[in-house]
Amino acid sequence: MRSEINKVLSSVDDEVIATFKEKEIESILSLYKVKAEGIEKVKGNRKLKVLATGNNISVEEYASLLLKSSGWNSIHVESSLWNMTMYFLYFQVIWANEKPGDELYNDIPQDFYSGYEFWSARHDLIAFTTHKLLCLSKEEIKKFASDNIILESNRAKKFRVLTADPHAKNLNKENILLFIDSVPRAALLSCLLQLMKNQSDFRKGLPDLFAWNPIQNSIAFFEIKSTGDKFSKHQLYWVGKMHSLDIPVSAMRIDFDFSLDGNVEDESA
Repeated sequence: MRSEINKVLSSVDDEVIATFKEKEIESILSLYKVKAEGIEKVKGNRKLKVLATGNNISVEEYASLLLKSSGWNSIHVESSLWNMTMYFLYFQVIWANEKPGDELYNDIPQDFYSGYEFWSARHDLIAFTTHKLLCLSKEEIKKFASDNIILESNRAKKFRVLTADPHAKNLNKENILLFIDSVPRAALLSCLLQLMKNQSDFRKGLPDLFAWNPIQNSIAFFEIKSTGDKFSKHQLYWVGKMHSLDIPVSAMRIDFDFSLDGNVEDESA
């Protein structure tokens, strides 16, 4: 077990370095290409690409509909699912310095955003908690997380971090427990520790969608791109890291067809 703990801790990187380039993604990942009618709208001085579906929806929402037609449920999460899971599994680490009389759960401690200072100050506690989490059975770790999940409790009213993330509203207890149950334990903890080591930098670039297929009993993450969109350095980093840890990750490109007449509409008013 000691070697497994060391392996997890040593897998945490110091900086964002992509392991492969965008042009290599197609040869490494399952890359889904989808054609969709689109409208390019002008809003102020920006051009926005939206889907011509009667009711305009985002590319992530459109990708979710496509996945649904193939038997996959999905939610738009980006970093929110990973961060929430990190908060619940490493709760005692993140809030280790709460003092008697502090209003517990009020917000993330300020030193959490200090990056490597936070990591260094709590390194022993991080290692101890990681050892504990690696030793728990599947049922035990879900119970441990459940005891800390306060999405629907009265305490959540004081826990602003749960409402600060715009994608947090898509999550519920069942989503989080399914995620914990489905991702290989060492791989899951490696990614959570990566976020913890430098939250300000590593929270960027996590895949857009978390998807699960109840018939196949499988999960996957999807990065969604529209016409002309390129992968950022952080997105390339996370796709590469998840791929190396055997976490199912794919990319879906929604290619817009802008052949519709009158496809530019001024919404600046």
